Amino acid sequence: MNAGNDGRIPGGPTTEREEQERKNHISRLVFTGELYDYKPDVRLRERGQWRNATNYATWQINTYQKGLVNAFGFGYVDEFRFLLHDRDLIFSLVERWWPQRNTFQLPVGEMTVTLLDVANILGLPIAGEPIFFDNQPSAATTIRRYLGIDPPEDTNVRSDVTINWLRGNFMDLDRTIDGPVNVDEERIVCCTRAYLLALCGSVLFPNATGCRITVRLLPFLENLVHPTRYAWGAAVLAYLYASLTEFVTASSLQNMSKNLTGCMSLLQIWAYEHFAIGRPVTSISREIGVFPVGRRWTTDVVDQAHCGHPVVSIYRTEFDSLTHDEVTWMPYIIRADAPDIQRMSYPNSHYNVVILYDFRTMYHPADRVLRQFGLVQTIPNAPEYISHNKSGRLARIQRYLHEWNTRSDRYNILNMSRPVQSHEDWLGDISYRRWYGAPRIGNRAYTFEEIRFTNRAVDDCSMRRFIDNMSIASRNGSSHYR
Repeated sequence: MNAGNDGRIPGGPTTEREEQERKNHISRLVFTGELYDYKPDVRLRERGQWRNATNYATWQINTYQKGLVNAFGFGYVDEFRFLLHDRDLIFSLVERWWPQRNTFQLPVGEMTVTLLDVANILGLPIAGEPIFFDNQPSAATTIRRYLGIDPPEDTNVRSDVTINWLRGNFMDLDRTIDGPVNVDEERIVCCTRAYLLALCGSVLFPNATGCRITVRLLPFLENLVHPTRYAWGAAVLAYLYASLTEFVTASSLQNMSKNLTGCMSLLQIWAYEHFAIGRPVTSISREIGVFPVGRRWTTDVVDQAHCGHPVVSIYRTEFDSLTHDEVTWMPYIIRADAPDIQRMSYPNSHYNVVILYDFRTMYHPADRVLRQFGLVQTIPNAPEYISHNKSGRLARIQRYLHEWNTRSDRYNILNMSRPVQSHEDWLGDISYRRWYGAPRIGNRAYTFEEIRFTNRAVDDCSMRRFIDNMSIASRNGSSHYR
């Protein structure tokens, strides 16, 4: 083992294991210069068939349906269809993703999208029953039961449908009606389920096809008026983790995946909230406390054109030069009158626990990103290895489900460190800084000087925001903040 980090990602001491992992990681292609000025031919699969502007206009739901969607908890998700993606910003982050750790490797330390981020950005619940497809009937039976029509002809060999098929069969409601007048109420419910299923396939769980979505989600959309509380946010995060892991595993440029799936709107807004790099100008101040936070970047962006960079390499240089003062570690303002999902986002997210979306089981590494929870970062434990072999998979899933359901009693990170109390605490514990090093993804042999676009001013809001959130968390019963 080397004494410390050798200047390359991942952070921490460079061991033989890290050397082996680098051989099959996209960062090796960056270091050798193969991807330095590469314009990523990456097909962002989010939104799928809704990417076309015509399709946005053709699937409008009426007032009564909007009420059902809001009651189900997906009222804000629809707005994320309209986010303009910065492909180069996304790619410059994704290439820093390290499997097993499930974190982005930055010179200031590890960071990641957490359950806390999902609850605040998307407004989806992160507590409740996991999304796991178990003991379900056939796809044809599921379609008939929850959508009320006969399935497509290929359903016998597939468990998914195209978004175009959903649009073609469930967009026939009169948009002007405000309720179930002269229309069978069950038909309205089925049309709304189809709309929500398409939303899942276009925004939350887009796959490599970009146009198909599994019908196995339909049972989770059964009760729209009084929905059972499912951890939709945890499922979205597990799917994103799995998608990023699959994408960065590449030993050559030729076998690099072209399909970057997962909720890219979540990832991009997460970057906007934590870094000034590539961040557009919005008319809504963070201090206003809009919920969910993602709405600031979907409906009120004033100017985005001048904020982006033309190539990935400039973003890469920006992130390689990132300092602690340029990170907003705790960007969310949680008011006492905030919705329950946001108000309980801290108590429901500070756990080292396995999150899952069906058989996609991923580790939520809260202990590796303590500063994102207002704690001084210390040296984390070795990442838990999660096997994805089919052998014994169901038994592992049952164990993970039990751990998820008992996470309030175990896996809590609040006792791992002390709260941040000064600006210097955001740097992390001194032993952690020595352990982690300051890794870069770029090779200095290929690095050129770029004009810095980032505002290097210290974010004085971090401490005030931290104190405000701790006060609210104390009133919510979190003993850690008393």
